[in-house]
Amino acid sequence: MICEILAFIDDADTGAPFLRALLARAAKLEACTKVHLLTPPSLLPPYAPLYPFYQVRALVAGAGDHVEVHGVPGSIGILSADGRGLLRVADLIVIGHETTWHQGWLRRRLTETLILSAGTPLLLTPETSAFGPVRHAVFGWKPSAQSNRALHDLVALAEPGARIDVVTIAGGSESEADADARAGIVTHLVRHGFAAESRRFDDGGADVDQLRAFSVQQHADLLAVGGFAHSRVREIILGGVTRGLIEDPIIPILMAH
Repeated sequence: MICEILAFIDDADTGAPFLRALLARAAKLEACTKVHLLTPPSLLPPYAPLYPFYQVRALVAGAGDHVEVHGVPGSIGILSADGRGLLRVADLIVIGHETTWHQGWLRRRLTETLILSAGTPLLLTPETSAFGPVRHAVFGWKPSAQSNRALHDLVALAEPGARIDVVTIAGGSESEADADARAGIVTHLVRHGFAAESRRFDDGGADVDQLRAFSVQQHADLLAVGGFAHSRVREIILGGVTRGLIEDPIIPILMAH
């Protein structure tokens, strides 16, 4: 159950469509929304941008006590390797498409930081829509702790009885252990009441392109994946699938690390 949503924007004007759609969805969920307005470092004191803060307050005025607005300097947490300084407890973090941000670099850096440090499922919404009920999801799976975390987050977010396609991008023969693990994922989802089935394919293209293309072809409401980092020393260098989905989420993307 989603009771608290944490959202980020960096500009009241460009972020308004995203915020309106999010608040409409939160109202249907009867969830509280905590909106963080980020301030790029170039706009920090001595001329603190109070006007954008009050613009956001005015934008959410009709939502009553179910919305909180917080102003956060962009240099706190986001530009470091640790985002804990700007987090509050929530069930889900939602970030809009790059077109709903004034500073695209700030969105990308924030998203990378939150995937690796928040410990809260992260939902990236596409340019054309917010997120709605998840009645059909695609789950991009590989044997990993990150994928297992994404699976649990998807179970909590999907509608009862939703259809879930468990997709593995891989060619060649599959080991018996991997086949058993993939079958176990389907069994786990079925026991939770979902209509789940497993698919394994590889057309030779980039993994991120195959996952996106399959999700669109299947008219899925959401694509869920684990957020991966290839470097333990510099975790901000994310895996290719993760980075590709961050840059252009054409459907809602649920990520967990």
